[in-house]
Parts: sequence; C-alpha cells; structure tokens
Amino acid sequence: MQSLFYRLTHPRAIMAIIDELRRVVWPSRQETANLTVVVLVVAIAVGIFLGVIDFGLNRVVEETLLPR
Repeated sequence: MQSLFYRLTHPRAIMAIIDELRRVVWPSRQETANLTVVVLVVAIAVGIFLGVIDFGLNRVVEETLLPR
C-alpha cells in the first residue's frame, strides 16, 4: 500500500499521463525539420491559392458590380 503523501502528490490521472508519455515515440530532429518544411510549403501554397482566388473575385466584382 502506498503512503498517503504519495497518493496526495501523485494522483492517478497524472500517473496515467506520465505512463502515456513514456510510450510516445518522439520524432527525430530530421523528421521534425522535414515536417516543418512540409507545413511551411503547404501554408504558402494555400495562401497563394487563396490570394489568387481573392484577386480574381475582386476583379469580377469591380468589373460587373462597380462599373466606372
């Protein structure tokens, strides 16, 4: 049986979290760098895509709804 001090300072939820973190397979530095590059490239590509769509729709609205 565990002491009262141990039970008060180490609740089961915290112990379960610690046990789970011990089982985690952390990525290597190289994997982390590669995934960071992938995220940046995808974010830039999506940003460019949305920018082009926004520019195109802006032109359509200006030409059709707001004639000069």
